[in-house]
Amino acid sequence: TQIKYTFSMTNLFPSSAEMFTEQRALNEDLTIPQVIKNYIDKKDNNVFVFDRGVKSRKVYNELDEEFWFVTRITPGAILELVESFELEKNLVVGNLTIKSDEKVILFDKRHKRSKPFRLIQTEDQKGKALWFVTNLLEDKIETIVEIYKKRWDIEVFFRFLKQELNFKHIFSTKINGLQIMLYMTMIVSMLILVYKKANNL
Repeated sequence: TQIKYTFSMTNLFPSSAEMFTEQRALNEDLTIPQVIKNYIDKKDNNVFVFDRGVKSRKVYNELDEEFWFVTRITPGAILELVESFELEKNLVVGNLTIKSDEKVILFDKRHKRSKPFRLIQTEDQKGKALWFVTNLLEDKIETIVEIYKKRWDIEVFFRFLKQELNFKHIFSTKINGLQIMLYMTMIVSMLILVYKKANNL
């Protein structure tokens, strides 16, 4: 039996959680958009950040109709250039050198086209390419990169749940028991985060 749980975070705190037990839920093209559509408040002009698990260009198109987003794609993805934006010479943001800023159409393995999205190609200090895709066409490159960095908070939170709160040990095989474990662990984690913030730890 496999379970998949997905969290969304707002600022420092988990703001929603969803548990999936069906086999098809291993496909993040299904689960992540579902969580976004179910939990993200559209009125707040939120920007949703997710990683490369979402590969469907159709999903990008659907998200673009309702949400702002920033994500990463695998370097070398099939694309068609629409427009190149002018870059400052030797532009560096954090530890990333900006190689290009473009509007592109993306293709998936089935050659399905996306709408035009913004693609920012970067390279880290070790020469590793990192490509960011977003529908934020007017924002500065620095803003896009900073928004994406926020995604690291959820990685830290997952590690905290698994290592410090032992959430990797499952004590029930029933859906209700799993959900109780998930929400109890989230409550404990939030109490700890509030305590740390209140005491500047």
